[in-house]
Amino acid sequence: MAEDIIKLTDINKSYTIHSNKITALKDINLKIREGEFLVISGPSGAGKTTLLNMIAGLDKPDSGEIIVSGKKYSTLNEERMTLYRALNIGIVFQDYNLISTFTARENIELPLFLLEFGEERIKRRALKMLNLVNLAERSEHLPSQLSNGEQRRISFARALVNDPPIILADEPTANLDKQNSENIILLLNNLKSKEKTIIVVTHNQQILKLADRTMYLYEGEMKTEKPSSLLENLF
Repeated sequence: MAEDIIKLTDINKSYTIHSNKITALKDINLKIREGEFLVISGPSGAGKTTLLNMIAGLDKPDSGEIIVSGKKYSTLNEERMTLYRALNIGIVFQDYNLISTFTARENIELPLFLLEFGEERIKRRALKMLNLVNLAERSEHLPSQLSNGEQRRISFARALVNDPPIILADEPTANLDKQNSENIILLLNNLKSKEKTIIVVTHNQQILKLADRTMYLYEGEMKTEKPSSLLENLF
């Protein structure tokens, strides 16, 4: 039986906006097995992106413990967390998060420079990723010269360039046409076949069908089953 690769224990997170305290996550307890495909769903504002950011080490909880691949996040300073993330976690952001002055190829190469790979190895890996997402001919284009679907595929290529064991994707088919959505779903299915640990925030029915398990967030709380009050908000 696969071991737990991610463990969140009693995670709480809140933000203060204009003197108002907003609770994003409440007492989250979650274990994710190695090689599992987990979908997290829920209405807007439920805390889904905050939860992904916690798993990625991009944000810190107010209380609780996060352990990924046996490493306690609370023991890592910012520099060590950045290196750990570069080695272990690929992130596909909802807003792409591509550097506007970098070409598609340069955006893909960036995580490898953080790991001080040799220049030739970096170029080979970037080309392999461009071919994987069928965008080799767009390698020297800036993000502004790419469609939404192309930018999303470049963000996937960047997330995968270091072959990380864990993939996080936030609404990967949002604002995409049918063809580009299908391309992303095929890519996720391919990653599943390679036994990557995949965590996707989505409402996409086709991605939900790929999931080994679906969890639901509602007002910052984790549910194992979809609350009836979510039905009209989710779909």
